[in-house]
Amino acid sequence: MVCTLELGQTSRWIRSPARRLTSSGSSTERTPWPTRSGASRASVSTRNFYEEFASKEEVLLTLHDQINASGLATVTAAMKELSADDPAPARVNHLLDAFWTVVSADPRLPRLAYVEAPGATPAMQDQHRLWMNRWAALIETEAHEAVKRGTAPRRDYRLIAIGLVGAITGLLREWQAHSNPRPPDEIKEAMSHLLLAAITCGSHPF
Repeated sequence: MVCTLELGQTSRWIRSPARRLTSSGSSTERTPWPTRSGASRASVSTRNFYEEFASKEEVLLTLHDQINASGLATVTAAMKELSADDPAPARVNHLLDAFWTVVSADPRLPRLAYVEAPGATPAMQDQHRLWMNRWAALIETEAHEAVKRGTAPRRDYRLIAIGLVGAITGLLREWQAHSNPRPPDEIKEAMSHLLLAAITCGSHPF
């Protein structure tokens, strides 16, 4: 299915009925949702919404894909603002600041993307793995840039990058899995420590 709804439209629709997603477990029966009122809030026709989303799985797939695509595009653009000579801590923190602008735009979206969606269905798991590989590729590229600057040892960073994506996803789940979540700055700081420690371990101090 090629979705024609923009993230903003989907987000407007999901704000009110998102509780039904986050409180009903991971059931993904292909039963049409009662979407008439939600479609109206999203400024799309009910017919179009039923055509686009036949099940909870399709909504999860769309939201998961869009929040990751938006995040990756935002981070990629932000990293182009930096100089190749910027130190590793500055680069990592700039990356995380850009990522967080997307993740925190609507607090319900990261919960759907990182708590409800991964592993919900085989299709969702496949898509989650695809995006893990894309984010790992970005981290691996940044690690090799650190090698060029002499702030990271020369080694194969592929598995390290995959492990970092898993750890960061775990932190996002921890952030979203509680009714009284930890402060965002605390989560970002933990991510920064993980990235810097894994990439620069064994290098000279910067």
